[in-house]
Amino acid sequence: MPDPRFTALPKTAEVLAALPSGRIDPFAPPALAIDKSKNGKAPLKPPSLQFTGVALTNRGGPQAFVAFNSESGAVSPGDQGGAAIPWLPPGWRVISINVQQGQLVLGNGPQRFPFQL
Repeated sequence: MPDPRFTALPKTAEVLAALPSGRIDPFAPPALAIDKSKNGKAPLKPPSLQFTGVALTNRGGPQAFVAFNSESGAVSPGDQGGAAIPWLPPGWRVISINVQQGQLVLGNGPQRFPFQL
C-alpha cells in the first residue's frame, strides 16, 4: 500500500498532457495568419516583395523598408503601391507597421498579409 504521507508522482502521459502546445522552434518566425476569402482561397502574397527592416522616424512614425522588383524604399502606414511608390506592388497598401515586433501588414482590398522580420 502506498504511504498516505507522500504524493504520488504524475505519470509521463500526465506531464506531457499538461505541457502547453506551441511552436516547435521558439526562435522561428511565427506562422503567418492567413484569412481565407469567401471563395475559400488564401490571399495571394505580393509577388517578389521583400521586407528588410523597420524604423521610427524623427517624428515617431513607423516606417518599413521594402523592395519590389528592382526598386526599394521606405513605406509608412497608408502608402499604396503604384507609380508614386514603385517599391510596393500596384494596389497593395500598408495597413500597419509594428516596429517593436518587426511586423508589416499589407492589404489588397479585403485581403491582409503580414510580413515578419
